[in-house]
Amino acid sequence: MRKVVLLLLGVGLLLGGCRTAGSPAPVFTPPPPTMPPTPSPQVLWATYADWQTYRDEALAFAIQYPTGWAVYTFPERPGAVYFGPAPERLLAGVRVVEGVTLEETVAHQIEVLEGRVEGELLAQQTGYLNGYPGVRLTYRSGEQGPLDTWVLAYEGRVYIVGAAGEEEMRTYEEMLATFHFLERSP
Repeated sequence: MRKVVLLLLGVGLLLGGCRTAGSPAPVFTPPPPTMPPTPSPQVLWATYADWQTYRDEALAFAIQYPTGWAVYTFPERPGAVYFGPAPERLLAGVRVVEGVTLEETVAHQIEVLEGRVEGELLAQQTGYLNGYPGVRLTYRSGEQGPLDTWVLAYEGRVYIVGAAGEEEMRTYEEMLATFHFLERSP
């Protein structure tokens, strides 16, 4: 029971601490000297035939998640979508915020993690997730294990994609391989 509570706390901190407003691994490459203004048009994300797809036109992203898991949203957390096998086991999520920059969001995520979780920031890497530029934060908590967050900017919004827990990291990495943005309707 304690492990479930700690996992929920970890995913909640990764996605909730922000201001409101064999399978293939995700593509992660170091950034070039100058980052391109838009991601490569080629399709870089994976697909899993036996997984379900979450597609949100309003938030402009899609991601796949394991069969047997469900999607959870909460009215008090607009712009946040969580994934897990049960409401008390939310293992990954995506939060979309507006009115802040990628840099502000990264700084805020670090501040939240350092203020609420015992552990340390292991890495802050600028790179690409499936062709989209962003920043990856890797944090280690003694009780919760790894906390991983990608912070991406796309068409005026900032997307925070994260997960917590040692056992969940492989599934999270597979989910990341399927993450992509959708063209927003005018």
